[in-house]
Amino acid sequence: MLPIVIPEELVSSFKYWQEGIKVGMAYQNELYAQLKIYGPDKRLDAYEYGYQLSEAGNQVCITVTTSGYTLWKSLRSFSSKTNDRYLTKGNILPL
Repeated sequence: MLPIVIPEELVSSFKYWQEGIKVGMAYQNELYAQLKIYGPDKRLDAYEYGYQLSEAGNQVCITVTTSGYTLWKSLRSFSSKTNDRYLTKGNILPL
C-alpha cells in the first residue's frame, strides 16, 4: 500500500500528550502522529521513508506544503504489531 499524499490545507492538526507534547493530525476519520518534517528539496526522502513504513504494514500519510513535506503515521499503527524498525534507525523521529 502506498502512502496517502495530500495538501496540508486539507488536514486538521492538534497536539496531544505522550511522554511529552506531540503533534497529530486528523484526515478522513483517521488520526496520525507526526514523524518527521522534510524541506522542499527532500521530497524523495519523504516518499522513500513513507513507502518503507507502508511496506512494513503501517498506514502512512505525507502532507505537502510549499515549505516542504511532513510524514505522518496512523496512531492505530502504533498499537498494532507492525514492524517499527524504521522508527529506531534514526531516519525518522520516534514518538
